[in-house]
Amino acid sequence: MPSCSLPDFLTLLLSLLAFHRVGTLVFRRQLCRSHYSRHRGVQELFATTLALCLLLFELFVLEVLHWMDEAVRLLVWTVALYTVVAQLTLSLPLALAYYSLRDRRCRPLTCLLGSALAEMAFLVLLRLGAYTTLRLSRQVHTSVAEEAFAPTRMLHGVRDALDAGRRAVYALPHLPQWLPSVGQTLRSTEWSALALQWFTVHFQSVATLGTVLIAAMSGVGSASWVVDWLSDWMCESPTLRELDALEQRLMQCLQQVRAEKEAQCLTAAPPRNVAHSERQLERTFLVYSRLVTRLEQERASTATITGRLWTLASRLFAAFCVYRIVASVVHLLLPAAPGTDAVSAALSFAVERLGLHIDVETWSRYLVFLVSAALIGSATKWILTEMDGAYDRFTRRNVSLSTSVPVLLAELTGFYVVSFLVLLRGNLPSTYRYRALHWFEQQRTMQVFQELFTETFLYCAVLALAVFAKRARDAQRARHHALHG
Repeated sequence: MPSCSLPDFLTLLLSLLAFHRVGTLVFRRQLCRSHYSRHRGVQELFATTLALCLLLFELFVLEVLHWMDEAVRLLVWTVALYTVVAQLTLSLPLALAYYSLRDRRCRPLTCLLGSALAEMAFLVLLRLGAYTTLRLSRQVHTSVAEEAFAPTRMLHGVRDALDAGRRAVYALPHLPQWLPSVGQTLRSTEWSALALQWFTVHFQSVATLGTVLIAAMSGVGSASWVVDWLSDWMCESPTLRELDALEQRLMQCLQQVRAEKEAQCLTAAPPRNVAHSERQLERTFLVYSRLVTRLEQERASTATITGRLWTLASRLFAAFCVYRIVASVVHLLLPAAPGTDAVSAALSFAVERLGLHIDVETWSRYLVFLVSAALIGSATKWILTEMDGAYDRFTRRNVSLSTSVPVLLAELTGFYVVSFLVLLRGNLPSTYRYRALHWFEQQRTMQVFQELFTETFLYCAVLALAVFAKRARDAQRARHHALHG
């Protein structure tokens, strides 16, 4: 581990800026297409929250691999984690109340209730006592590390990394020259000593919050897709009455857009709701076309016996993929001995009885690996789309409460990104696991990372900060020129 902590701090700072840039691009391309795109504060709030969520994931990886200075890592971890917890605590009641009163759809409310239950579980863990909390959180943290990031032969250092809280308290005076006074001040005051003592005891509990939320969002997201899949399976095909109602709605949206454009031509002042009406028209037309396409496909597929068998097989395969995803999430929370699940064992037995030589476990891992990637990616895109409409309704009715929606949206997006990586690592076939293990065990690779975090990275960090400062100054000059001419 490098002895110099200044490059490590700059590493986390630059990664936070990079994640903030990603959040800004997501906001502009996905959420910045209607009349509320001028809300600069909301954009910064979304980008900052998403950057903090991704920074927690990066800190968790670095803690497992033990590549950074413990004091700097713990300092940034504490600030980022408590900031996310505070934002989540403030945004959940407002969003839950909104969806309970206004939206009857199951998926948003299920996701929000899942995150609320995860937060309540964290508070219950704090009330159970220090010994039980540390014991349970150690199991959860270690199981997530085993399934997600850590190679097999590096797990002996995970339990030592979990105790970094106690060691980092004594490592506070060893920060760079511009931070030792902070550590001495924290040690001298009585209230801060009590706070440090509480944090030392409950360090694993605080870390458990992130892992429980990650697993909860993954499991709840998969469960919501199960509900939608069952509802689509049990309900009938779209009828002509539904198509007629949707066609009338489509014509109403089209007439509204035409009226607003005529008003725009007469008054020579663009109304604010033209872009929103056009987006609503596009969405309605997309739903209409999907229903028509689905009706035609179902009629064509149910006309033959082969089509019916293929439809049944595809639904069973989708149920099996969702089962494997939920099972991998349950394994994170309740660690158990590795082995073949019941469905894979039953399929293997059936294949053997038929006289076929097929490795069901390996092929199921390959298929679930690909399907889980598409499933969680589409779930993340769906969350962005649904929260877009919710945020639009928030800004029209109460602008002061509209900041809770982008906070929740950014946290859901961040946790789904982390869940995406966790579940992909959990369903990765054994061949690629051994390749990743061989790559991590190479001493040359570790030396390259150490050089990246020391002198070489320091020069790159200074150059990147200079470029960032120049761009910020140019943007400020452009805004000043646009305002004052």
